[in-house]
Amino acid sequence: MGNENVASGATVLTMEAQGGTAPYTYELIPDGEDNDKFVIGSSEVKVGENALTEAKTYKIYVQATDSKGETYKEGFDIPVAAE
Repeated sequence: MGNENVASGATVLTMEAQGGTAPYTYELIPDGEDNDKFVIGSSEVKVGENALTEAKTYKIYVQATDSKGETYKEGFDIPVAAE
């Protein structure tokens, strides 16, 4: 990121599932310690209502589900550095 203050609504990650059967849905699942700071819109993870103001690595966990109900889970680190 390179920016300590990442604005609300900013896209921080775009996901693209591979394998399985499209279309895919994505959701934040409880395993991520910072999930409450983010939202998913379509295949993008965005900063939630409040800007990210702390320089740290935020940890989220996402589950992708294909049209047949098959799932895949993965954790992501989103680094936000001080300017």
